[in-house]
Amino acid sequence: MEGIQVRDFPHLCNEFDLAIMNNAEGIILKSLDVEYFPNDRSTKWIKLKGDYVENMTDTCDLLILGGYYGTDSHRVEKFDQYDRISHFLVGVAVRIDKDQPKNSIILPFTKVGTGYNDNELSSLRNKLRNNWTNKKPLFIPSNWNPGVNDRPDIYIDNPKDSIILELKAAEITPSNTFPTDYTLRFPRVEKIRWNKNWDEVMTTEDLK
Repeated sequence: MEGIQVRDFPHLCNEFDLAIMNNAEGIILKSLDVEYFPNDRSTKWIKLKGDYVENMTDTCDLLILGGYYGTDSHRVEKFDQYDRISHFLVGVAVRIDKDQPKNSIILPFTKVGTGYNDNELSSLRNKLRNNWTNKKPLFIPSNWNPGVNDRPDIYIDNPKDSIILELKAAEITPSNTFPTDYTLRFPRVEKIRWNKNWDEVMTTEDLK
């Protein structure tokens, strides 16, 4: 595996976040001038793992807004494009309108790709299979223009056809990427809320 020389602490945090998002256990941090010795317990090599970070005790019920095609072979089944979805964009509601769901506004809040097993991911894919669209729907703010890494490959067409995921994370942290101005650090799915309707999603007031 190729190593990366980090420039500073923010760069280190970013590489750590990417590792967790890609379903890795974490990263190894070492000085450039040290050798590896088996069973060495010194601070020359430091293991950083996602499960070392457990600060946020509350969970968030977030609505699936979009999907990302994965590259991890064990999560990619060779059927159609929807069987390639491995990560999800999820959001919080500004306003809930049960009678006019397309008029509701859901703000993208974070991406998640861990916490569920292959069977659960397959169930999500099958449940949402007929509900995707290639165009950004009206219930997502038109002024949200994410970068290439954050833009979903496909979107949910209508919020009433989506699914709520219960997420847990290390912390809520400021973000310039999402319209909530915040996001979750190291999010993972605790539970798929099959029993909840789309309009029971977390709101911006709940987030505050």
